[in-house]
Amino acid sequence: MPRGSPIDRLALLIAGAGICLGVWTGAAKAQVAPMTGKLLDDVGIEQRPGAEVPLDLWFRDADDRPVQLRQLFRGRPVVLNLVFYRCPRLCKMTTAGLLRTLRVMELKAGQAFDILTISFDPREPASEAKAARRTALTLYEQPSATDGWHFLVGQADSINALVQSVGFRVAFDNDLDQYAHAAGLVILTPEGRVSRYLNGVEFASRDLRLALVEASNNRIGSVTDQVLLLCYQYNPKIGKYSFAVHGLLKGLGISTVLILAGSIVWMLRRERRAAHNENHPPDAAATKTDDV
Repeated sequence: MPRGSPIDRLALLIAGAGICLGVWTGAAKAQVAPMTGKLLDDVGIEQRPGAEVPLDLWFRDADDRPVQLRQLFRGRPVVLNLVFYRCPRLCKMTTAGLLRTLRVMELKAGQAFDILTISFDPREPASEAKAARRTALTLYEQPSATDGWHFLVGQADSINALVQSVGFRVAFDNDLDQYAHAAGLVILTPEGRVSRYLNGVEFASRDLRLALVEASNNRIGSVTDQVLLLCYQYNPKIGKYSFAVHGLLKGLGISTVLILAGSIVWMLRRERRAAHNENHPPDAAATKTDDV
């Protein structure tokens, strides 16, 4: 679909409206403001790096077919996007932010990594997942994502086991008939272990790319990504990558010491060689014999 299509323009207008409403804080507060403090105490993301996702859990895909999580881990890192499809604000903004990042990234879903968008609302039918998939794939415009971006629904036991394994805590408000929850992505290794968390509803392409490279154990990405990982360090407090000044200075210091040490060794060897030649000049008779 061309970039200037009506659907694409509509998506940009929706994104712009989201910004005007206050993407970062205003809309999120509007969603949870009526909820009690006790309820909000149960909401958040508890980072559990290295935690293992139970891949034997069963869900239903957008076509209402049963699927086990293990089937969707195919030797590539996975972006886990936990939402509920009927969410009025925050989930849609998270998915929209992910889409904006995906559209400018060189790494493509279905090629270098996969995406799992899973509803944590057990009441939602597969038709909701199907509608969300249709919208996302239309806006992403990446053919490989058809088999690389999966939209799932599930029963309460599977959902609870999944969200607990990654530390994603949600709470249901009976008065509002909706969930209070945090916003962010969980990056998983090809084996189903938690690697990184990216918090918020907007994701820098650099952050998502570096997180995927790390989750893949450097099996994807380029030499440039390896250099960037030396310069940037993951900050779990903010769920982003920060410029690693101390690490960079430490690396430069070590490199300087190694260069100086190598230079000293080279100069010492050169002085010793010169001293040896002065103390042991070539034998003149031997030189003349060689000349004859």
